[in-house]
Amino acid sequence: MTHISAGRVEDYRDGQVQIISVGRREIGVVRWHDRFFAVRNVCPHEGAGLCQGTVRARLQSSEVGRLEADDSRPVVTCPWHGWEFDLQTGSAVFGDPSCRVRSYPTHVSNDMVIVDV
Repeated sequence: MTHISAGRVEDYRDGQVQIISVGRREIGVVRWHDRFFAVRNVCPHEGAGLCQGTVRARLQSSEVGRLEADDSRPVVTCPWHGWEFDLQTGSAVFGDPSCRVRSYPTHVSNDMVIVDV
């Protein structure tokens, strides 16, 4: 496993994605309420730049007619067709559970965001 510096913690605004290049791969790094997530910047559906989409809390339903935002589970929404992927696991939120985007572990060390690839 290789540790890649993705920049300083203070350079990340909550809910916005920064793209880093690792070899020929692009990885989107997101700060979400003082946690960091990293996913490959390619939607598995049709190859869109996934991380150009929006990041928000995952919506869930505990009963018919009721939607709740789960702030602990952020998702990124593909800008082309609206597919949503869980930033922690990379799994598609709806539809085929085998459809996923590659996610990478992150941590903070000495005020630097580190992505493990």
